[in-house]
Amino acid sequence: MFSLVSTVTIDDFVPIIASLGIVIFLWRFVIPHGLRGLRVAFEREENVYEIHILTKNTADARELLQDTRVRFGIQSYLWSLTGIAILLMEFLISYTQGIYELNQWVLFVAITLISIPALISILSSLDAQLKFKLRNRRADLELKGISKRIIKMALLSVIWVGLTLMFRIIMREYFITDNSNRLNSSTIFFAFLPAIIAYGRVLGSSWNLLVKNKLLHARGKPTEINPETPSKKGRILSTIVFITAITMPITALNTLLSLLATFLIPEQFVHSESVFRFGDIAKQDTIMEEGGLLGFYAIELFSKIEIDMIRKPLVSAVLLFLILNIAVVGIAFVFEVARTMFLAVTHISGRAGIKLADNKLIRTERAQQADILSFCFSGFAGQSMFLLALAMMTFWDSTFLPQNEACGYLESNVCSIATKNMLEELTWMMASAGQVIFLLVWLISIGKIKKLNAMNFDAVDLSKRSELETLKRKIRVQDVNVIDLIRKERITKAFQKYDEMIENKEEQTITAKLRSEITLSMIAGHWDLTETLSDKLLALEGGEDDFARLALIAANLATRDYKEAKHHLNAVPEQSQERLILNWIGSLLSPNEIKFNMENIHHIQVSSAIKGNLDLLKWYKNKTPEPNIIGPKTNTPVSRKILLRDIALLRIENRSEDALDMLEMWMEENFQDDLWPSGLVAKSLLEIDCGLQFSAQETLEKVYMHEPRHPMVKAALELFMDSGLTTKEWSFEQNESVDWPSIKNNIDSKEWNEKWINTYTVQPILSNNIDISGVAQSMLANIWVANRSMREANIDFPKRNMKNIHKKKLIPTRNERPLGNHLLLTGLVGTVSGIPLDFGFTNTLNPQNPSIKNYLEE
Repeated sequence: MFSLVSTVTIDDFVPIIASLGIVIFLWRFVIPHGLRGLRVAFEREENVYEIHILTKNTADARELLQDTRVRFGIQSYLWSLTGIAILLMEFLISYTQGIYELNQWVLFVAITLISIPALISILSSLDAQLKFKLRNRRADLELKGISKRIIKMALLSVIWVGLTLMFRIIMREYFITDNSNRLNSSTIFFAFLPAIIAYGRVLGSSWNLLVKNKLLHARGKPTEINPETPSKKGRILSTIVFITAITMPITALNTLLSLLATFLIPEQFVHSESVFRFGDIAKQDTIMEEGGLLGFYAIELFSKIEIDMIRKPLVSAVLLFLILNIAVVGIAFVFEVARTMFLAVTHISGRAGIKLADNKLIRTERAQQADILSFCFSGFAGQSMFLLALAMMTFWDSTFLPQNEACGYLESNVCSIATKNMLEELTWMMASAGQVIFLLVWLISIGKIKKLNAMNFDAVDLSKRSELETLKRKIRVQDVNVIDLIRKERITKAFQKYDEMIENKEEQTITAKLRSEITLSMIAGHWDLTETLSDKLLALEGGEDDFARLALIAANLATRDYKEAKHHLNAVPEQSQERLILNWIGSLLSPNEIKFNMENIHHIQVSSAIKGNLDLLKWYKNKTPEPNIIGPKTNTPVSRKILLRDIALLRIENRSEDALDMLEMWMEENFQDDLWPSGLVAKSLLEIDCGLQFSAQETLEKVYMHEPRHPMVKAALELFMDSGLTTKEWSFEQNESVDWPSIKNNIDSKEWNEKWINTYTVQPILSNNIDISGVAQSMLANIWVANRSMREANIDFPKRNMKNIHKKKLIPTRNERPLGNHLLLTGLVGTVSGIPLDFGFTNTLNPQNPSIKNYLEE
């Protein structure tokens, strides 16, 4: 038995100095090396996952480890690693020298370094498992202030400490009334439950993937996820990991059966006298303290060996494996856990795993990568280090644990609580719980091996990806793509091109297809879909794609998610004119959240979008639209979008004749030999307003012959048929992803209203039954729809709130609006890839606000 001494000599610094040297070596070389080749998988199409590498080499790994968000987790890991090393060195030095004395101050340093990260692991694991909803907003991943993090962790600490104290009180009052050792061990065990559960969930859900990949690598074969052929060293390491992983369910089953035996039939497991005749095996309270059933029978078997040099190593090896298994696995597998959590496919390979974020965010956002790595080191490994320290102190009948009078003056305080029985019970409780949870998760996950095998993982190597990028650039130059056709408003041809892409499954068409889908969703105003698709494209391009970022900014502005828009604005170069215009629009919509650097205004103030938007603000201030009767001076996609908007505003003012004159004059000057589908739709609607029904029908039929798949053309024809303005019955090729909702589908119903509100964020609801939610949507989408009614009701800007507008029914119903005006009406206009987009006009755009007033006075 070891004893404690309090005097400090120069020799007592040897374990600390040696341990620091070992840990520095691990930090500088082993840990970065272990984090090479981190990969992430995200779904490219059904049953196909694309694999991208995040850390190609140790330099990339070191760069990730230097991130501020990782620092907390890695420091926690290094503290506990240092504590374990000090403890091990102190034990080995004392044991080999035959001194059997431990310095209490060295132990104090070691235990402190182990205990603090262990407590942190409880909070880290608790926090990770309480995230029922994935953080799929980049703004949520921004580095928070240290004060907020401290408050959050403090709150979790208070709650969990309270629950732990409540557990202790209940156990003391009703279950453990006369055994302080068991009460203490049970209380500490309960406190560590979050970390123990996290251990079982992570390893149990990732076991299928781990075993499959390591088996192939052990055989020297590449895997779908890691296409490189493993080296000899890699094969050896993979073999060790594979064997360890294979034994995990066996040791877990041993633990479960041993627990049942301990509680149900403990009297059946009493060692024979032959076991104790050599004096090297001490009698234990339960079989859990000697490795469970396997340990019990191994001791019985090896007791028949008379030779000490053979018997003792065999018994020690078996007990070391069974008792230290879970702790060693938790520490040794920290890099495998990191790889699994970065890969983020445990929902495919298993069940009940822990997933911290959307796969695409792991690919593109350093903040998410840092958070995952921090959890692996602080949450997963922390409690494993603590368990290893317990197992070291209680191994072989607590040989290394000072007890009773050997504690010196600590006998009456520290050693009276941390007794041999308490620590041994705590050790097998924590180890057993981790094994049982792993076994349960493993059992419900093992059936998913078939689904895992059915998945296709595309891990094209970097050189091939570079070749594909070059090929994609050549294709963009040589071929007219969907975006170009949409910019020119050749929608039918764009759909034909898109259909060809869908049929073509080649690698180089995947991102082109995504860009096309994003563009189609933007012009249709389906902003939630835009955000989803842009996230996917951004992940495919490794977070470096300005088109995807701009599309995300546009989607965030249109859905009024200004905090997220701000994040993406910071990720796009400020020199981009499209980015500056979107930034300017965002600063109008949310001046508190999004700031615009006025030094950049000269870069954009001459653009058609800015001029048109300023006109709209001035008209709103004057409460009356006053467009130039000769139309815009230029013929660009943006100026055409603004012209349609001006027509919609004039229609609201009952000035359709002026609008028709303006449109016909402008089209005659700019479209002599060409066709402008949207302009012709607007012309047909104006002709209806002016009583020219036959001309309107002729105009619309003409444009339909050229653009049968144009969403605006189809929607206008459906309106004509519904209103009896045409005698023909037209049948359309449906495309729900971009088409306006059909007015034949329960228009004005509750379902219609809900679908419109959930789909469109910048186009006021089109319905004859507008309730309070419809009023709210319209005010947030485009308040111009009610401009005339508010002016006539003499509602000034400060009073343009939901209560007044709803009470006085100032949002016009469908029948009170000009026919089809929703096809033309827009608000503030910006562009992405040269395509004009509508961002609406919220009622918060008060011309009396200083930020807006400054622009209007210039």
